Amino acid sequence: ILPAKMSARVLPQTHFSPLSDVAHRHHEPGRSARGICSLQTYTVGSGAPVPRWLKLVLALPRYTLRSSHTFLAVYMITYYNGLGASLGFLSFFVAAARSVDVVSDPFMGWLTDSTTSRMGRRRPYLLVAPPIYGLALLLHVLPPRLPEGRPISLWFGISYIAFFLCDTAFSVPYQALSQELTADQRERASIFFYQIALSFLGLLVTVALPVVVARVAPLRTAYGTAVGSIVGIYAVGVWGTVASVRERTHGAGPAGADGA
Repeated sequence: ILPAKMSARVLPQTHFSPLSDVAHRHHEPGRSARGICSLQTYTVGSGAPVPRWLKLVLALPRYTLRSSHTFLAVYMITYYNGLGASLGFLSFFVAAARSVDVVSDPFMGWLTDSTTSRMGRRRPYLLVAPPIYGLALLLHVLPPRLPEGRPISLWFGISYIAFFLCDTAFSVPYQALSQELTADQRERASIFFYQIALSFLGLLVTVALPVVVARVAPLRTAYGTAVGSIVGIYAVGVWGTVASVRERTHGAGPAGADGA
């Protein structure tokens, strides 16, 4: 299981102005917990308690990140080998993909730290994450019918490296935003608890789901079902976070202004 990507530099522990007049006038504990139903958003560094619904939404991507990594590790080597891929090629590409992380992780941390937009530094990447992440995972798990040997081995290698590049591109800003959300250590610990709990749930469900579906459907369908569940939950969590959280903007108006 891969460690969480924590390359990006988190914001200093300063409090920013709340997003709206409602958030500004109602700073007492529990007020922001009305959440999704009242279409309120949570401003990064506002100092308000993080509502439980937001902790749950923010934890959903961790459900998919751990489950997707575990799913690939448990099933894909055997699957591609059965399709005719060379074990030597598979081992090489797995090592190559993990080696690329040595460069891609710090680069993505620098890039998201340097981003200036009306949406902030992290949310622009999260906004486009689900379709790209989902497509990369789908192309790797459900390859086209290719000849045995080098063609299917190359497909594994290219799609595997592409998936982990996408994983880095979206995991780094996501993890950074999780840490920047609040400076309160108890709230951070609570957020981390939600994320860890859902990540282990995702691991168990995603490993078991293909086994269950394969009893009544072809193996390719079982893998497609697992990928569909991963991508669906990922999209809900990432887009829910984008819609529910506001960052301080950088280079988009007066210092301390809130993004769109």
